[in-house]
Amino acid sequence: MEELLMSFARLTRRDAAAYGMACLYITITFFLMVQKHNAFNTRIHDFARFSQAIWNTLDGQFLYTSLSGRSILGDHFSPIMAVSAPLLWVWPNERILFLVQAINVAAAGLILYYLMREKRPELAPFFILLFFLNPAIHEVTLFEFRRIVFGLPWLTLGLYGLVTGRRRLMLVGLLIALLSKESIAIYTAMIGVYLLIFERDWRWGSRLVLLGGLWAWLIGDVVILLFNSGEELYPQLYYFEHIGSSYSEILLVALRDPLGFLQIAFGPAQLQALGRVLLPLAFLVVLDLRIALITAPYFALMFLSSDVDMMQLDKWYTASIMPVFFAAVISGWHHLPKKWERPAIGLMITCPLIGY
Repeated sequence: MEELLMSFARLTRRDAAAYGMACLYITITFFLMVQKHNAFNTRIHDFARFSQAIWNTLDGQFLYTSLSGRSILGDHFSPIMAVSAPLLWVWPNERILFLVQAINVAAAGLILYYLMREKRPELAPFFILLFFLNPAIHEVTLFEFRRIVFGLPWLTLGLYGLVTGRRRLMLVGLLIALLSKESIAIYTAMIGVYLLIFERDWRWGSRLVLLGGLWAWLIGDVVILLFNSGEELYPQLYYFEHIGSSYSEILLVALRDPLGFLQIAFGPAQLQALGRVLLPLAFLVVLDLRIALITAPYFALMFLSSDVDMMQLDKWYTASIMPVFFAAVISGWHHLPKKWERPAIGLMITCPLIGY
């Protein structure tokens, strides 16, 4: 950890350029979100719930909102949002939350920059530029204030630890990311699977699989129900009612008709959404498919949903996917022959423009 902090402390011109791009991204996106809010173009119900819940935390009502008469933790488990409450003492205005969101996204980009700097320092500035140019990253930042973005830098830090072999740093990042949304448990378990299969690391792999599985069950079946007045099922299960009304029914459908199940998950709209996410990265996640496959269960979850935004990976639903895909490109970059590097960089700069 000390070595990592020293690495962050030694700033070069490339580092200054990376931080400059991050500051520019924060400034522009914060300005755009404020203008959007001032024009009454924020999705008011969700933002009102989140901003009120964070504000009420200062008054001793932990993430409570009067709009639903209970804590927002009754829908998704995201206690990390409460850490932004003291900022309202600095500027008592809900617009400060847009700044928090922009900083979280930029921090994720900077962590990916440092990951590339360890691999190929001369190419690292290109990669943070590509991150900030990515259409999905813009959509995550600019659509609306969302819970999952609080976990974005921590999930990225976990991936940084995974790719560089810093297991404790990986664990710290994942543990904090788990506090942003219960879906991070899927990534935690899949990172464990990655370690088991590809690195033969039974100690860390088995523990992360166990952690991810237990966390998903504990939060989905116990903790969230405590905050939503004891509803019988995980409240987000209604997105999958066309498959089944319970976990067991959905599992039975998958076992009885696996081909039909796959047809539901990988229809034309879903494949188009996948292509739309991969195109700005020039499909170079194939450089390390082992890392990219960490997202597979999350894609399945999104693609099986009856919600159009989830199924088509619109709005904020790519937030947790993008750090994994960027980490896959960075991790597998060494597979590219030297003579292909410049064309690959040119392609990766061009593809986000095509992606728009």
